[in-house]
Amino acid sequence: MNASVSDQGSARGWLGGTAHVQIPRSIYIPLAATLVMFLASNTFYTAATVLMNAVKWAPMGLLLVMGMSALSGRRYPQCPPTLFFALMLMFGLGVVGSYLGLQPAFGILPLVSVVLCIGTAYVAAAALVVTDSRRAFFDLIAVLGRVMLVACVLFYLARINMGRGQGFAAWVDNPNTLAAMLAPSAVVFFAGCIERRPGWIKWDLSFLIVALPMIALTNGRASFIWVGLSMLVFWLYRRGSWITMIAAIVATIAMIGWWDVILAAIGHWLQVDIAPERAAKVGPLSGREEVWRIGWQLFTERPTFGYGFGSSQILLQAESWRFVRHQGIHFHSSYLMSLVETGLFGFILFMVTLIATIVRGILDGRRTRLLPRESWPTTALPLAMMIGAMGHALFESWLIAAGNVNTLMFWTCVWLIHFQAQIPLRAVPQNRAPIRERSAAALLRAR
Repeated sequence: MNASVSDQGSARGWLGGTAHVQIPRSIYIPLAATLVMFLASNTFYTAATVLMNAVKWAPMGLLLVMGMSALSGRRYPQCPPTLFFALMLMFGLGVVGSYLGLQPAFGILPLVSVVLCIGTAYVAAAALVVTDSRRAFFDLIAVLGRVMLVACVLFYLARINMGRGQGFAAWVDNPNTLAAMLAPSAVVFFAGCIERRPGWIKWDLSFLIVALPMIALTNGRASFIWVGLSMLVFWLYRRGSWITMIAAIVATIAMIGWWDVILAAIGHWLQVDIAPERAAKVGPLSGREEVWRIGWQLFTERPTFGYGFGSSQILLQAESWRFVRHQGIHFHSSYLMSLVETGLFGFILFMVTLIATIVRGILDGRRTRLLPRESWPTTALPLAMMIGAMGHALFESWLIAAGNVNTLMFWTCVWLIHFQAQIPLRAVPQNRAPIRERSAAALLRAR
């Protein structure tokens, strides 16, 4: 028999994210304003873009305040100790690294912005839980994605491309940025196609069909990795943790037995083992291998505490004379960025945070994967979004860059994975489950 949950209201309320449950206006307005401002700040470079980049932090600050106000007097999910200590130690090492870095005073500002972003994501995720409006958060991402897709189609038909690079960028300064802006909504559209809520063909399937070729037009291959990994997570989530364990065991055996061969083959295909001035053509990484070599060299020169938060641009500006094909002043890898800026210890703590969250999501999937079709995709969305984003972050630097358009969304999903696991559910055969309307907030209070 299929399993369901004894608290049907909890399955269709917070876990299921029913469409009629809306985000309270006091949270919705600053949340929507924050997402819109961060999206708008990526327009083609103008004086307005500079202004938006300066003021986009105001709605995030308001979201933090209003979220804390919504949590006042309520019982809300708590921060897991593993994440709390890992993040606090990482931030503490970040202070040391910034103090010892190239520009101590400047290094503190990016650190403060990262703390603000992750803290705001924590408060926003907790507020979404206690107000039973988690599905509405992803609906908001989908709405913004639909607006952007309509605008992209109009720009494409008008043959207006204001960005740099070879791909289609519409009004955005970089094609890869536009692809990264569209990827999260494409994942939500895919989840909607699984749920098949009323109107899903018009609002989910049709926009997913438009989103995929639009991402292809941008030539944003990393964003296809995001969407593809997220789709794979949905498939694995429904089938349980056993298939994930088997895949992990097989991958581990392969890496142990043929690590050198695999590493050499991948490195040669990516042209990492070829000097950029001797390469006959641009490789699959589009010049990223150049900046990866430089980043690794910088890490080996200061491996303990790194150069401090926000030091990447300063370091790469100083090394830009060595570029042959690479463009920009980013490491194009969140993990290499973490190594360089926070050092080995900060990188380990950063990875502990991510791995602990993935493990928590996989374990929680054991009790939620057999929820009804209209419910389980919403429980899997934060994990699918996070793992897809981590794959994308292999080639782009943004997981600990607070000013990025997707960083707040990513850390909100991280916290939602942990908060979802704190909602008690008791699985029983579906045809015996009594129907009792109890919300997630009520379940938290009952604890």
